Amino acid sequence: MEYSREKAVGLLLSFLAAAAALALSVIMSRVFFHRKMSVESFGAAFSNAGFMGIPLVSSVIGPDAVYYAAAFVAVLNILQWTYGVYLITGNKSAVSAKKILLNPVMLSFVMGVVLFFLPVRLPVFISEILGTISQMNAPIAMLTVGFYLAQVSPKEFFCDKHSYAVCAVRLIVIPLLTAVMLAFLPLGDDTLKLTVLILAAAPVGSNVAVYAQIHGGDHKRSVC
Repeated sequence: MEYSREKAVGLLLSFLAAAAALALSVIMSRVFFHRKMSVESFGAAFSNAGFMGIPLVSSVIGPDAVYYAAAFVAVLNILQWTYGVYLITGNKSAVSAKKILLNPVMLSFVMGVVLFFLPVRLPVFISEILGTISQMNAPIAMLTVGFYLAQVSPKEFFCDKHSYAVCAVRLIVIPLLTAVMLAFLPLGDDTLKLTVLILAAAPVGSNVAVYAQIHGGDHKRSVC
């Protein structure tokens, strides 16, 4: 995407809108789930904005809207590596600035922003390769979820009442409140608002299981 002042302002506004939407999600997760329910809080607070949200935004609004989605995913990633890790571990020392700054999502986002502001055009073959890789988003997410689902029995999957509560908060309560909040924010761009709303309304992310396993949480329960 070529640089323009309007797009630069839109990127800043998308950061602010993403921060507001995710702050609302975190607050609602704490309202409905107490501190010991770390997996439930993580699942309710953080949507699958990357693997599921971006393909949805691209299909519903168009590829150009993915530009706004990148800011949401960046803020989401920062919160998952800080607040999310603290939720899973209960230990503030487990939060690492190095992991936040050097993980692939943040590095990719920074590179994208630098290329946006610099008068540099990537060769066509590189753009085509990146476009092909981006189409793997949803399939990779499904493979990851399938890997974890295979470790859980059907009884565990359907009989946990907390799972239904998480789904209700993540798919109904938070999207409705986010829509109301966005209606009152003076962003001026309906495309930006709709992008943030779609990402905020995405289902529970597979990261809840991944983070739980990495940081010693109950990753089997997180799948349910």
